[in-house]
Amino acid sequence: MIRPMGLKRLFICLGLSLIASLSAGCAWRQRDTGGSGPPGPEAVEGAGALLVQNHSDRSVFHLRWKESQAPRWSGDRLDDGDVIKPEQDRSFELPPGTYELRLELGDGGNWSPSAPVQVRAGATTVCVLPGAAKAALGTLTVRNDSAWAISHVRFSSSTEPGWGVDRLPVGAFLTAGKARSWKVPAGQYQLQVEFQDGTTQESAAYDVTLGQETLFRIGNIRRAGKQ
Repeated sequence: MIRPMGLKRLFICLGLSLIASLSAGCAWRQRDTGGSGPPGPEAVEGAGALLVQNHSDRSVFHLRWKESQAPRWSGDRLDDGDVIKPEQDRSFELPPGTYELRLELGDGGNWSPSAPVQVRAGATTVCVLPGAAKAALGTLTVRNDSAWAISHVRFSSSTEPGWGVDRLPVGAFLTAGKARSWKVPAGQYQLQVEFQDGTTQESAAYDVTLGQETLFRIGNIRRAGKQ
């Protein structure tokens, strides 16, 4: 015969066991996303694959992505100390959707596809960092001759819609008197810079010539917005 106090203890033990079982059934398993990127749920059925191939002569030191229209980039998706060297690749699983990519290269430049990439469930989307003959490249240099720090630099070919992605590394600034250069295919480019206070300047179209440097001097562009 179970005494009243023993029966009460039995119900408590059964209740705790039931709660523990339910909790175990609902627990999220985490996967390592690498680098400083936040962890997320383990890949689920219906995920897609993104394969990033480096066919350039430069190494990729950081790789970030964000869903189109999202305001912020992810953390670095490469493991600490990992580098995608020329002719190497890396594969990632992520939910289906439309993503913008940003590859930060060993020479200080950034590269992004000319259009967002579409990741589909059960399929592999390949993103290629292309190689280019040196003779087919020119140098686009931005020099900050203004008195204000620049927080974002965007440029794109005159044939592409929009300004493209930010070319400065996350959290970096182009301070007064400093310059930064990017190797780009020859063509005509327009430039937009955003200052630390949120005001912007835009340039007319300039030609980037094979094997030559084209200099955008920010101090020669009238600063719009707040003074």
